[in-house]
Amino acid sequence: MEWLPPRLTDRALLATLATILVPEPSTTALAQLRQRLYGAEFNWSALVPFAAGQDLLPPLIWALQSRHLLLPIPKGLNPTRRASFITTRLQDANTIYQGHRQDLRGQLQACLSALNAAGITPLALKGARYLLDTGSGWSTARPMRDIDLLIHPAQAQAAVAALTGIGFMADAPTGLQSHHLPELRLAGHIGAVELHTEALSPAGRRFMSTCFIWQQAVPLTVAAGTALVLPPAWQALHAMLHHQASDDGYNQRILALKPLWEFICLTRSLSAHEWQALADHMAAENGLDLLTSWCLQAEAVLNVPVPPGLAISTAARAQAASCLTEAAQPEPLRRVRFLTRQLLRGFSAEMLAMRYRVPANTVGITLRLRHLWFLLRRYRGHLRLRLLGQH
Repeated sequence: MEWLPPRLTDRALLATLATILVPEPSTTALAQLRQRLYGAEFNWSALVPFAAGQDLLPPLIWALQSRHLLLPIPKGLNPTRRASFITTRLQDANTIYQGHRQDLRGQLQACLSALNAAGITPLALKGARYLLDTGSGWSTARPMRDIDLLIHPAQAQAAVAALTGIGFMADAPTGLQSHHLPELRLAGHIGAVELHTEALSPAGRRFMSTCFIWQQAVPLTVAAGTALVLPPAWQALHAMLHHQASDDGYNQRILALKPLWEFICLTRSLSAHEWQALADHMAAENGLDLLTSWCLQAEAVLNVPVPPGLAISTAARAQAASCLTEAAQPEPLRRVRFLTRQLLRGFSAEMLAMRYRVPANTVGITLRLRHLWFLLRRYRGHLRLRLLGQH
C-alpha cells in the first residue's frame, strides 16, 4: 500500500463522520444529526480536514447535500465572509471534484468507443465502474484518480493501439512483470488510463482469480459503448481484496476508511444468499479471515453490523482490533512501521522474483540494487509518499 491514512485519535469526530456517511440513515438519526451539525458548538473546521485526510471529502459533501445537512448560508453576508463560509467552501470543493470526475468520465467514454471499435469490450474495474453510473447516488462521490480497465492479454497490443490512435500517450515500459500495462495519458487531462491484464496483483489473485472475475462480469451499455462490470457483491469483494490483499492492508494492519465506506455502500442491500456466496468463496480460497476482519472493522468504525451467520475466527477478531489500535499509535511509530513493512515486502525474494521473472533463489544484492535504482527513477519527486505513505 503506497498511502498510509492519517492517525485516528478523535473517536468522537470519527463517530460523527460515520453517522453522516452511513447508508440509508433513519429519519430519527438524521434529525439528531442535523441538530448536532447546526449547533453553534459543532467544529466544522475539524470535521472537514479529517474527512479530506481519509480521502472522504467528496462522500462527505455528497452525504451532506443529499440529506440536506449543509448549513444554510446566512443572508446579508458580504462577499468575503460568504466565500469563507463552510457551506460555500464545501460547494466550491464539490465543483472542483465534479469537474475532475467529468474529465475522467469523458476519457472513459472515449476509451470505450475506441476499444469497442477495435472489437474489445473492457471490464471496468474499481472506480471506473462508477463513472458509468448516470444517477446521483453514492457512487458519484467515490474518489478516484485513474481509469482501470481489464482486457484479455491477447488484446493488449490492439487496445494500446486503439487508445494511442485517439491521442493517448503511453508511458515507457518498465520491463517489470505487472498486472497492468504502462499508463496512458491524454495531454491536458487529469489522471491516467491503466489497462490491466490481471484484475489484482498476485497477492490478490490468490483469493479471486482474473478468470473468475471475467466469469462474474455482466455487460453494461451506455451511450459511448459497452463495458463489462461486476455485480455489487463481487465488486465489493474485489474492492476489499484490493486493500486487504493486493495492498497488503491485512498484514500491515492498516485501517482505511475510504474502501470501508465503499464496501458498506456496495453490500448494504445484499441478500443472505449473496453474503453466503462471498463467504463460501473466501473460505474455499483460505481467505475468510480477510473478509470477516473487514466486516468487523466496518462494524467498529462505521456502525454497520456484521452479517448474521458469518463465521469469525479469533485471528480475524485480533486483526480487526489491531487495525484500530495501530491507527491510534503515535505518528512517528506508524511511519517507521510502515516504512519497515514496505521495504521488507518490496525487496523480498518472492516479490522481486515475480517482478523480474527470475527464480526466487537467484535474488541477491545485485537485483535488489537494480530495483532500488528503478524505484528512485520512477518515484522521483514522490519518494516521501512511497516510503512513508504521506505527502
